[in-house]
Amino acid sequence: LANSGSNNVFGYMIATTGALTTISGSPFSGVTAPSAVTVSANGSFVYVTNQGGANSVSAFTVNNTTGELTPAAGSPFATGTTLSAVTIAPNGNYLYVANEGGNVSAYTITTGTGALTPVAGSPFTAGANPAAITIEPNGGYLYVANGGGNVSAYAIAPGTGALTPLNGSLGNPFPTGTTPSGIATPGRP
Repeated sequence: LANSGSNNVFGYMIATTGALTTISGSPFSGVTAPSAVTVSANGSFVYVTNQGGANSVSAFTVNNTTGELTPAAGSPFATGTTLSAVTIAPNGNYLYVANEGGNVSAYTITTGTGALTPVAGSPFTAGANPAAITIEPNGGYLYVANGGGNVSAYAIAPGTGALTPLNGSLGNPFPTGTTPSGIATPGRP
């Protein structure tokens, strides 16, 4: 749980009943005005977007026994401005951040450490005011809900994580209702 009012991250263990128990050491510091949080599919890494002028992503490794968070080496990692959303590719190799400045920052996730390295060509142009981001379950396409009332769509290059806009997506993004604020695909939040 990212808590922008206190500049920290709360961690919880989930009981079989669904009840939450605070993880030892929680809340964890190392974030500034956090706006979004995501966890890698294998549960080894947590990523938190930082706003308030920080314009970065804080990366944490997760102790698989206790759930405690430890900042990853090199964290936080620079990104675009006014971060609104974050997602991880299903294969766990890439992290993408929607920046309200009109682009998507893309990173390779270093296996074992969780450190982030910018993907060549990043950031990638999106529509006006990106508000939400998701990847379809097979990991081949990324979608960004833009506050301007449309969706930008990209193919994700296997092996590099680079984004290529789908035909017409940038010059004429797929229309939506006014001010979309969330996006999901089947099987993905």
